[in-house]
Amino acid sequence: MRICELYIAGKSYSEIVKELGLGSTGSISYALKKASISTSRVKHTVPADEIAVVRKMFNDGDELTEIAKKLSRGVGFVRKVLGQLGLLSARRDALKERDSMIVSLYQSGVSTSEIAERVGRMVTLVRHVLQRAGVPLRNELSDEQREMVCSLYDSRVALSEIYSQTNLSKHLVDCALWGRRQRNTVRYSSSSERFRTLRARKYGLSLQEFDQLMIDANYACMVCGSSSKLCIDHSHKTGSVRGVLCGRCNSAAGFAEDDPNRLRLLADYLGRKE
Repeated sequence: MRICELYIAGKSYSEIVKELGLGSTGSISYALKKASISTSRVKHTVPADEIAVVRKMFNDGDELTEIAKKLSRGVGFVRKVLGQLGLLSARRDALKERDSMIVSLYQSGVSTSEIAERVGRMVTLVRHVLQRAGVPLRNELSDEQREMVCSLYDSRVALSEIYSQTNLSKHLVDCALWGRRQRNTVRYSSSSERFRTLRARKYGLSLQEFDQLMIDANYACMVCGSSSKLCIDHSHKTGSVRGVLCGRCNSAAGFAEDDPNRLRLLADYLGRKE
């Protein structure tokens, strides 16, 4: 058959389709299969220059997506070429060896950041490998850092301030405080007391200070007098608490970027337009 002759002569699928005027490559595969001709020979289906590029980039350590982008091909094409060249299994073995080394280093006490530097990858990949291997991630804070975080927390410093003062990620700070929160669970007498305590701690206040602030505000907005959806107003620059506002007044101050002049100009504008 002409299809088999052209394929054995080294023609690619696309060249055979073009020369014989076929509608698709499906008839080629069917003809080759019927004639018991193997279609796994890369040199007959892929240009030699593309094979050389795939081999070189793969041996240089490039990812399959990078190789596919270079050739303007799909990842499946690259994977097929590598499989036919016998290189994909070698990469799998190398990745398994790398993953086992990551797990071994982590279990021996090495931090994820140090492991990432050794293997030349990002910390997120190291964490992904550990999670995939079923290895529980530990709290990687030093004793000094943990003591500092807990000391600030016990001093009723707001969590946002703890993040900035310690220069630690939210994940590490939360890990340091998790055990302490579990051991020192506060028993609330009511849901109202629980809400007040959590709201007070968010802004670095004690429950007594929070209650006194609400009493001074007469349990109403200090601007409009509304008692609906009260918020603790604080400075976004210093973090200090300023008073009590309703949701609308608090949003207005936020949209105005806490600029009194802008609010005065807005008030004058609305007064003139009435």
